[in-house]
Amino acid sequence: MEKEEIKLLLEKYYDATATVEEEQRLREALLSGDAGSEFETDRQLFEALEASAPAEKYPDTLDARLDTLVGRLDRRRRVVRRRRWAIFSAAASLLVVFGIAQFAFRGGHAEPEAVETMARNVRIIDNAKDARAVFYAVNADYEEAISMYGDIMAEADSITAASQAELERNYQIINELSNIGGL
Repeated sequence: MEKEEIKLLLEKYYDATATVEEEQRLREALLSGDAGSEFETDRQLFEALEASAPAEKYPDTLDARLDTLVGRLDRRRRVVRRRRWAIFSAAASLLVVFGIAQFAFRGGHAEPEAVETMARNVRIIDNAKDARAVFYAVNADYEEAISMYGDIMAEADSITAASQAELERNYQIINELSNIGGL
């Protein structure tokens, strides 16, 4: 192999653009010693790479065993998927049954007040401007509800803390009385 071709193949190899065939030709040229002393460093690199390559080849049956394992994993995934669908189907069926039972329990009709409330709250939006206004109004209501919820939870926490403190004081009094012999 000519030096120019070796230089070109080395450039491709170091740029990681060499094909497998070009890399094989370069390896053979460098390891055969025909390249000359100009490529001694590159030859040493390829020798080191050859020496560090695993000498042991994978067993011939490895591909078949891996295919079998992948097939088993695929079958397990399908079984899990089927189980999920079965669970979701059962849950949906229960919801339908509960809905029908609720409808039948109420005598086959919804309460008139609920229907009237829903009818009053239904609004057909046919343009983006109205949709944006409704969105901002609902968002403001949501933020107000969240704020009220936070206030209620803070108040509940303070009531709980006060009740806990009162219980602890009562417990201490009971302990003191039982130690004195009053109870």
